[in-house]
Amino acid sequence: MRQAIFALIVLILGQCALAQSRPPATAPSKPADLPAVNFNAIAFKDAVEFFADVSGANITVNWRALEKANVRPDTPVTMKIGGVTFRKALDMLLRQAGGGVPLTYTIDEGVLEITTQETEDAKLVTRVYGIQDLLFEAEDFSGAPQLSLSSTGSSGGGRSARSGGSGGSGGGGSGGNTGLFGNTNGNTNSPGSDGKSLSQKERADEIIKMITTSIRPEIWVENGGTSKISFYRGNLIVTAPASVHRQIGG
Repeated sequence: MRQAIFALIVLILGQCALAQSRPPATAPSKPADLPAVNFNAIAFKDAVEFFADVSGANITVNWRALEKANVRPDTPVTMKIGGVTFRKALDMLLRQAGGGVPLTYTIDEGVLEITTQETEDAKLVTRVYGIQDLLFEAEDFSGAPQLSLSSTGSSGGGRSARSGGSGGSGGGGSGGNTGLFGNTNGNTNSPGSDGKSLSQKERADEIIKMITTSIRPEIWVENGGTSKISFYRGNLIVTAPASVHRQIGG
């Protein structure tokens, strides 16, 4: 259940982020963006050039950052895949080239830059995600009036139903406050099964907790990191590396 709720949150946040930002010109959108890839110990630099050529993406590499992590242009990579998206293939390439060093990428104004995770984590980006749809709570109608035909027809039969109940002593009029929809004095705003209703701030806090415990927990201020997330007037304000925003908003 928790995973399903988290998937819904990510989907809605992704739609919000997409509406607020221009679509990057770096990643094709078809299900299979790349042809079959068959690298056999070729240089990492050549593999990156292949990805750029076949995808049409503007790809650059921060070689200074990579060389500090002992990842060089001639680092050999071996991959054999087919029918996968550009993003999936690129993630696999970076894992292959980085070995034990986490590599990632950022997208800025149509340019995709490959760098180390450490370098990317030092650059914090602030984005605003509207979560009004996630904060909406449907009104509880558990105490709403119930349809009851028996109360109108218990005495007087069809005549009472046709005339609307003309006599105070007839079966249809003896119910007083009961009518076609049963108890008209029912409470339509009864609390939920837990006896209370969460405020918007409390629901927002639950969403924030789910994000900070599911997406790179170590990166958040609460856990000793540098990234921040807060709630303000129906929006999440997130200051975090670009890779974190990719996981939040897609």
